[in-house]
Amino acid sequence: MNILVTGATGFLGFRLCQTLKEKGYCVFGAGRNEKKGELLLKEGISFLKFDLRNKNAVSKAVEGKDVVIHCGGLSSPWGKRKDFLDINDKGTYSIAQFSKEKGVKRFIFISSPSIYHTPNDRLNIKESDPLTTNPLTYYIESKIKAESSALKAFPESILLRPRAIYGPGDDAIFPRLIRAHHKGRLKKIGHGQNFTDLTYVDNVVEAILNCLTSDERSFGQAFNITDGQPQKLWFLLDHVFSKLGLKIQTGSVPYSLAYRMSFLNEAIHKWLLLNREPVLTRYTCNLLSKSQTLDITKAREVLGYKPKVTTLRGIDLFLKDYKDE
Repeated sequence: MNILVTGATGFLGFRLCQTLKEKGYCVFGAGRNEKKGELLLKEGISFLKFDLRNKNAVSKAVEGKDVVIHCGGLSSPWGKRKDFLDINDKGTYSIAQFSKEKGVKRFIFISSPSIYHTPNDRLNIKESDPLTTNPLTYYIESKIKAESSALKAFPESILLRPRAIYGPGDDAIFPRLIRAHHKGRLKKIGHGQNFTDLTYVDNVVEAILNCLTSDERSFGQAFNITDGQPQKLWFLLDHVFSKLGLKIQTGSVPYSLAYRMSFLNEAIHKWLLLNREPVLTRYTCNLLSKSQTLDITKAREVLGYKPKVTTLRGIDLFLKDYKDE
């Protein structure tokens, strides 16, 4: 089976390519980072350097593939709206459309549960629950549009919404929070009792593997993916800091004050500081202070998804690999 993985030089895509190769699939990794591409080549994985905005490159990449797993995209809390829409929305439509035209049998799109985001606590969110009508970032807006685009171009698409992917090699979640802690910029916002879900990278890979053989009930459907173990966010962060020998967080900033500061911070950076990324955004403020957990019952029942790594075990595996700066 020939499988194309976009975003193969990213955290999830790279690990996915390795696992697929280990299981005997013929894997083609597509991405923009040539140095990471060289590492894929050393592991016997074909590497294609391409940009989702280049339709000719996308068309050639899907040629002769049985499955396309679309992990690629622009993932950032800040940036230009046009870039997010061009890459995440239009790029997704393009690769899904070419996949359909070229006879690809299965299209799996890695979306994001950020599309549920609101400034309120939300627990046990189901896939059928409402998406946000007021996206706080262009990334969220582009992911909402991208899901619609994938289903429009390839109606049998399988959509996965993994929550906060972490593990060895990740530089987006715990490393950023650890760096913020070192700089004295990480403060508890609100009461500090908010719950969150995380997803160990190999659990996401497991869910994707399930999609390769899932039955027709999965076609055209979206699935929440997590470790299945909601935890208090600040308990997890204190656990990480303790393991690293760092000071445990104490004290807090009222949510209303932090939110107003983040709103002002965004405005200043957008209009006066050439659109540089702010230290604190409204979205980040909410992530650090509001509960959001996902119901993964649908993934368990339809995909046969069973998380293999618990959250605390996953964090310990991350810490074993992590080199503090």
